[in-house]
Amino acid sequence: TREFCQNVEPLEQRRERLTVLGEPTMRGRRDLAQHFVVSCFLTAAHGSLAAEAAGVAKELLDAKRGSGFSFADLAADKAGVAFAARILAQKTRCRGLADTFSVADYMPSVAQLPEGIGWDEFVAKYGGEFNPRFQQITQEILDRIHSLPPYRSKSGE
Repeated sequence: TREFCQNVEPLEQRRERLTVLGEPTMRGRRDLAQHFVVSCFLTAAHGSLAAEAAGVAKELLDAKRGSGFSFADLAADKAGVAFAARILAQKTRCRGLADTFSVADYMPSVAQLPEGIGWDEFVAKYGGEFNPRFQQITQEILDRIHSLPPYRSKSGE
């Protein structure tokens, strides 16, 4: 996304924006905010399926040669996809969102989600992204998201 952002926002405007924003976090973590926002962008630019696939692919790469697979990061990815999809479907209006947005409404708790999982451990515990063990924890993440206020089913929807 760096090249896209540089084309849209000149360096001086970026510096000004970063001065105003500081270091935003979600659930007390800057990396979760980054995952959330990038997933919003990818959803808007390429659709939900592509954004979700990118989130999983990034974590698999981290498991193979990085900081390890993080289900907390994956939760932020999935929450960003859900948020963007809701905005795009006009189920949440952008007008006024800056005044009403609460992290707790759109980003689930990541408590007790495994992180820092190396490749060998990932394969041993979760089998791979299509394994039922992996799918189970992914479903638990989706359940956390769907239990948040904006996503709870309302009568008539």
